[in-house]
Amino acid sequence: MGGDLTMGLRSSGSQTFVVENAFVPDNMVAPFYDFRRAGEDPEGTFGTRLHGNSMYVGITTSLFTAVISAVMVGAAWAALDEYEEILRTKKTINPPFHERYKSLEYQRTVGQVVMEIRAAEVQVIEVARQYTQACQQWQAGIAYSAEKDFLQGAMATQAGKMAAESIEKIFYAGGSTAAKKGQRLNRYFRDMATYRTHPIAQYDTAAEGVGQAHFGLPIPMLEAVGGARSKR
Repeated sequence: MGGDLTMGLRSSGSQTFVVENAFVPDNMVAPFYDFRRAGEDPEGTFGTRLHGNSMYVGITTSLFTAVISAVMVGAAWAALDEYEEILRTKKTINPPFHERYKSLEYQRTVGQVVMEIRAAEVQVIEVARQYTQACQQWQAGIAYSAEKDFLQGAMATQAGKMAAESIEKIFYAGGSTAAKKGQRLNRYFRDMATYRTHPIAQYDTAAEGVGQAHFGLPIPMLEAVGGARSKR
């Protein structure tokens, strides 16, 4: 997805390749839904059997979501670094004229985004801890359900939300010069905007699933993407 094919995240993306006239043996193929429910199978996956490591249990949602949210947390810290440089080098536009970092208005914005980014970072780390713990518990015979994986993924989604919103605040407060093509804040904002188009960044959809899980109801979204028990 390089060049100008996307608004942001131009050095990444889902790449497609086609293999023709190739034989793939059964033991090298695993349907996607198997990974969603792999943590409920005491026999595990090809990876757990091959490597003897429960981290290969194959649960996908929380790990995938946390990885992309971690990218957004990093982008948010980078945006804050750039914003701080602006505040230390540019003067306020209204009197009293002094460096912007001395102004309560800009201090407030920095305080808000620091709280959001730190919270997002801690949340991503916590999801990673819970994921690792759940894999270890699977090794001890405790199932790692797709529902648990989904809820952990929703935590990572919330972390991405906080990071993305902090980038928005910084971009809007950074001034028109920082928004120009080639400026770092311009790049971070475009990356964030592209992230927001991804299915895992649709916060309302994730919230619906969490609400359903809270009441012990089926999660249609989970079933639709390959987590249906009936398929195992």
